Amino acid sequence: MRVRACVRGRWVVDLARFSPSWKNTQIARYVAVEDEALKNRIAEEATIPWSEGIIKGAPVLMVMTYVEKRCGYERDGSFSTSKGDRWQNFDCGIAAATFELAAHELGLGSVVLGIFFTWFVGTALEREWGDFRYTVYLLSGVLGTVLGCLLTGVTASTYCLSLSLLLAFAMLYPELQVLLFFVIPLKVKYFGIFAAALWGFSFLSMGMLGKLNYLLCMLGFLLFFGPQAWHNIRAWVRREQWKRKNRR
Repeated sequence: MRVRACVRGRWVVDLARFSPSWKNTQIARYVAVEDEALKNRIAEEATIPWSEGIIKGAPVLMVMTYVEKRCGYERDGSFSTSKGDRWQNFDCGIAAATFELAAHELGLGSVVLGIFFTWFVGTALEREWGDFRYTVYLLSGVLGTVLGCLLTGVTASTYCLSLSLLLAFAMLYPELQVLLFFVIPLKVKYFGIFAAALWGFSFLSMGMLGKLNYLLCMLGFLLFFGPQAWHNIRAWVRREQWKRKNRR
């Protein structure tokens, strides 16, 4: 069965509506993006790097949203449980899984992508730093990327720019817990360590020009967090030296 025919006929969404939800509130909503130009722009500007190719190659991008202040709330607006407004995340996770099962039943392939996370990270950084500093951080990354391309001739993408946002978020809010796939609790610092490890592996596997390009693409992060990272490394070295000295 063709993907666009299923989407336009609402067959997948109608099946996904059988997903269980808080008091049958059914807060999940779906937007089908078929326009190639819009889909490519979303892939390039509003998603984590490793999702870009998947979105561009998909015939249809389904965007899940939800109705706020309905799931997990009482009629008077108070929270029903200690989870607060987080119950809507659970319902969206269940709805996404049900949507994928419905697509599979109709012979369609699908994959869940966390586009929302990029917006969440950017909003948190803007709130923490203010408009001006956040804009400087982004422009530093963009200028570094352009400079890297001009100096090395290596083609760049938005990978490092998106990664710099994630790493900045992990540096500022290391203990903040997020729900991976809306279900699995994970502290941001571990997410940042994993992403940094992937970047480091790619960096080490490149030639000299590629390494220079990668460093310049991370210019914003290096300018904002380089001194702090260097201070932390020196403090760690001194601490280890003190430990070894006092073991004798």
